[in-house]
Amino acid sequence: MASLYPFIKEDILKDIQSGVYQEDKMLPPEREFTEKYRVSRMTIRRALDELIQDGVLIRKSGSGVFIAKNKKSRSISKVSIQTDEEIVKTYGKVIIKVVSIKTVVNHPLALRYLDVKTDEEVYQLKRVQYGGKTPIVYENIFLPKRYFNSLDKIDCTRSMSQIVHETIKVKEATNRSIEVEARLASKKLATYLEVAKNAPILQTTIIEKNAENNPLYCGVNSFDATEFKYTSE
Repeated sequence: MASLYPFIKEDILKDIQSGVYQEDKMLPPEREFTEKYRVSRMTIRRALDELIQDGVLIRKSGSGVFIAKNKKSRSISKVSIQTDEEIVKTYGKVIIKVVSIKTVVNHPLALRYLDVKTDEEVYQLKRVQYGGKTPIVYENIFLPKRYFNSLDKIDCTRSMSQIVHETIKVKEATNRSIEVEARLASKKLATYLEVAKNAPILQTTIIEKNAENNPLYCGVNSFDATEFKYTSE
């Protein structure tokens, strides 16, 4: 007997397209689908999982399966969401919340991107930027203490450009390189971004340098890829 999940997948997709199930609304529980189609929960789950893989549905941790929203477009070059007019227009005020500030040594990311010695102290600053009440980006930032020698005593809820500009011992960043990678959300990252564990995440690693091409700081920024699509412009 042929598997029924392709038929069920297609039938659910038709209901989405016809408006039976609407964007950003939760689908009925799997139990209702098993009763409707008279199949096992495993068959229903396979149909739903394929629709999730196709980007039609998303699974939210602790909530259920939802119709995927039409993704908002952002330029990958816009590092700060505070100056992103589209974010401000959509969500209102941008708020930065500091998760933690601590001193680290011999951290692999700092060694890789900041040209620091293995025993050199580096600040690790973790923050979440919100558009209104919606978490947009989780930031994991590394700043050498030789430049930012009193980071724990200043206001770290400002943009990084403001922090760099107002730090006495360093010139404003003038050069930037960006690396982009697709990842799945870890349990901790999923908590910060309020997404399901293993949800798709777009991760950018940004290295800011001064006019002499010396690394000033690097930041690993994680964005919810179910909420946004990104362009190179």
